[in-house]
Amino acid sequence: MNLDQEWERKQRNREYRVAARREKRNRKADEKKQRKLNATILRRMTRNPDKYNKNAERNRLRDIEGERRRIWQEAIRQAQRLAAIHDPSGASFNVGPVIVQDDGTVISQETLRRREERFKEKAAVQIAKETTYSGGVFAAPTSIKTETPHSGPPIISDGFNPDRLAVIEATKSQQLPSRLSKTQQKKRAALEPRPPPPKPAMPENISIPEGEENWLDLWDLTDDQLERRVLREKKRRAAERKTLRLKQQSGKAERRIARDEKRKVYRDIKLTWKAIKGISHSRKLSSGI
Repeated sequence: MNLDQEWERKQRNREYRVAARREKRNRKADEKKQRKLNATILRRMTRNPDKYNKNAERNRLRDIEGERRRIWQEAIRQAQRLAAIHDPSGASFNVGPVIVQDDGTVISQETLRRREERFKEKAAVQIAKETTYSGGVFAAPTSIKTETPHSGPPIISDGFNPDRLAVIEATKSQQLPSRLSKTQQKKRAALEPRPPPPKPAMPENISIPEGEENWLDLWDLTDDQLERRVLREKKRRAAERKTLRLKQQSGKAERRIARDEKRKVYRDIKLTWKAIKGISHSRKLSSGI
């Protein structure tokens, strides 16, 4: 009798916790819906159909520039793939010599050379770190070269000591820049202004493979055309997300009914799912032994 009362008490507490979590989740969902509705009403009252975004213009320009650079990269890659088949020197496609790697991807010799240089630089930096910190003791830095001081007194020009200025400049050069996350560094590097790459050429007797988009025709698109492409892509992704949500919600009621039926069975036998799982696991171990 005591065991039954203890089990009933645990079940009541568990159902109370589940109901409290469900109530909190529903309350937060209702609050979010109300905030969205308030924003929609405000936009209708002010006759402004766009959501407020203080960086809307900046983001628009970034999206346009990102789409333009993406088109350039895709056009160059497409020309390199065709050059690997028809002209490995890349002269007729204006992309430079190309190499087919072991995995089948095509890469230019210039990109491969830069990749090897970066790998060597990273290896050299790692070796320098290991030699600088050896045996738990930092070695004296050897990167800063100081000139031998002259025997006479320091020469003062315009009220400044040139030796002191040299020390200050060396200290400034050693100061670390402001700490930025890797994501922020990548964004800054991607948004830095850079000249456009050389435009690839397509020989007359060579055609684009069937099913591929001709990226070379999109090379000289205007900002308005690029913005329309960005908006179409955003709408397509939003439609995919909506379709996925509807697909996930389609069987939600059936899954909930099945879950309630399982809980009812566990409640009838006065055991939880964890206890049943533990019993089955112990039986398997005993049978295996």
